[in-house]
Amino acid sequence: MVNTRTTVSAPNTSALTNKLATLNSISALCDEIKPSGNSPFQSQVKTILTLLCAQVTELKMDYLELKTSLGSVRSECKGALVQAEKAQQYTRRNTVIVSGLEMEDNETSNQLESKVAGVLSDSGTSVKTSDFSHCHRNGNRYKTLKIIKKFRPL
Repeated sequence: MVNTRTTVSAPNTSALTNKLATLNSISALCDEIKPSGNSPFQSQVKTILTLLCAQVTELKMDYLELKTSLGSVRSECKGALVQAEKAQQYTRRNTVIVSGLEMEDNETSNQLESKVAGVLSDSGTSVKTSDFSHCHRNGNRYKTLKIIKKFRPL
């Protein structure tokens, strides 16, 4: 079972989309400008607009490249999260969680192991404390803590 608690937060792509729309409208305006006459002022304006149009085109290409890269990074990140979850799940394969056992004052791990072995034996499973790799409680001290029990590999 894959843990769905881990999520990847995505950057706000609507802002990038709005900027691309702005760049597209500026690019369209650049295409519509046609100088009429040969005055030095019109020539300078044409030169400036040509440079701006080239920059807008370059920015559009950069945006599309970043958008593609972002999709690749998201995909890789999701894959890495799935692999990490599989690895974590694999390490839990010999683990049993027991809940509902009251905690005694100054309880030792040997006492806890004996208690857990007794409960598991009462349920019909033949278990000895030597079958356990380790045993500990997990959680808040003021509640009935869950017990994490890891078995030795067979």
